[in-house]
Amino acid sequence: MKYAIIIFVISLVMGFHNQRKLDRLEKYEFEHRTDGGVVGFSSYKDAKRHSRKKESAVSSMSLWSVLAAMSLLAILAIWGWGKLATG
Repeated sequence: MKYAIIIFVISLVMGFHNQRKLDRLEKYEFEHRTDGGVVGFSSYKDAKRHSRKKESAVSSMSLWSVLAAMSLLAILAIWGWGKLATG
């Protein structure tokens, strides 16, 4: 059970970290948006880098969310099984 708790806590921390990373990327987009709704970058390379960072943050959040949910289910199952076994 302690491993499930450790994975759950790490998943929450990493999820919050990725959310902050995504917020910073979206803030950049907001601050550099033109009146026409286009986000301006200084070069194509910068645009690709920004796109990759954003995709990475979203994918990582999905991964950590699944791990958090699975570890929480494991914690609840172990805790419930212990309650059931002890009566």
